[in-house]
Amino acid sequence: MKNNREQIEDLSLWGAEPTINSKLFKNFIYELLDYFPNVNSLMFSTNALLGAELIYNDFFIPLLEYSEKNKRRLTFKL
Repeated sequence: MKNNREQIEDLSLWGAEPTINSKLFKNFIYELLDYFPNVNSLMFSTNALLGAELIYNDFFIPLLEYSEKNKRRLTFKL
C-alpha cells in the first residue's frame, strides 16, 4: 500500500507571486517534487508580472531539466 505522499500525482500552488522571488520558489519546488515522487502535474498561478520570458527561462526550463534528470515526466499548468 502506498503512503500518502506516494498517492499525490497533482500539485497546485496558490497564493503569492512565485515570479517575484524565483530563487526561493525554485528551492521550494524541488524539495516538494522530491518529497512527492509521483507528482506528474504541477500548477501554479501568476500574473506574469515580470514577463513571460522570465517565467519560461527561470521556471519552466529548470523544471524541465529537473524532470529529465530525475526521469520524471511533468506537465505544467499556468
